[in-house]
Parts: sequence; C-alpha cells; structure tokens
Amino acid sequence: MVVKELTVGHPGGIYLKEAARITNCACGYISLITCTVRDYTANAKSALSLLAACAKEGDTLELVCAGEDEIQAADAVAKLITGEQQCKSEQKSDLS
Repeated sequence: MVVKELTVGHPGGIYLKEAARITNCACGYISLITCTVRDYTANAKSALSLLAACAKEGDTLELVCAGEDEIQAADAVAKLITGEQQCKSEQKSDLS
C-alpha cells in the first residue's frame, strides 16, 4: 500500500474537468485508489465520488493506492492532484 499526503494544486480545486482527468488516469490502473479530504473518502475511479469530496485548492488530501501497480498509480494520480502534469495516457489524447 502506498499513502501520500498531497496538496490540491488546481485553482478552484478538483472540479469536473479535473475530476474527469483524475478518473481517466486512475482507471488505467488495477490498484484500488482512494482520496480522502477531511472526513470524506472518494473512489478515484469515479468522477462523481471525487466531486463529492469538495476538494478545494490548498486542501490536504490523502491518496491511498493498493494493488499490483500501486507505485505507478500513486505517482501518476498524485501529479494530477497537485497540478504537476497530465497522466501519460492523456498526453496522447488531451481532454481540453
């Protein structure tokens, strides 16, 4: 299991477009991937679940990945949450 404490880096937080990007990336991995903000734990493979977390810019988020590809999944999803970069699968087909 990989656990990372992250800061949401997107202006406006994790809104629909960002939730879709995170979900698109997370669905490319076998691991169970969850994000906890305050007392709400969201399934990163569900955009609706991520939206329900109401993560705002600057919020601390706990990312937990468990499974065969947990290290790769945690690294890729963490970069999307912090706003560092897009998921590798998105670089081929941008959602803009």
